[in-house]
Amino acid sequence: MSHKKNIPVKRSASKNPLVVIVIIILGATSIFYAMYLYQQSLLPQTSEESQAPGEINLPLESTVSSIAKQFICTCGKCGELSLDVCTCPEAAKERETIRRSLQAGQTPQQVIAFVNDTYGGMKPEIQNQ
Repeated sequence: MSHKKNIPVKRSASKNPLVVIVIIILGATSIFYAMYLYQQSLLPQTSEESQAPGEINLPLESTVSSIAKQFICTCGKCGELSLDVCTCPEAAKERETIRRSLQAGQTPQQVIAFVNDTYGGMKPEIQNQ
């Protein structure tokens, strides 16, 4: 007569539902983090992008202002306010055009010529120089 002893069987970690859930969560988190890092590595890194959000690039804004001072707002509703101080949407659009052109690498002289050709409005005292 043989006696069979009941030997306790250890449950493997893979059969414990809590361990499986934790492993799945960690795996999914790792995959999403890796995808995020990969996406960030594809983005171009420029000096403007390395600034904190909301931080003003003073040299750029100074150049935008000095170019905008050479023009009047061309919307026709503001009188002849200088483009650097006018608050209408058209003036904001023109200043943004100046900003983006400078960020794209155009020289101030190129931007001035582009703005004058596109929008006009160069102040007479600037044209006569």
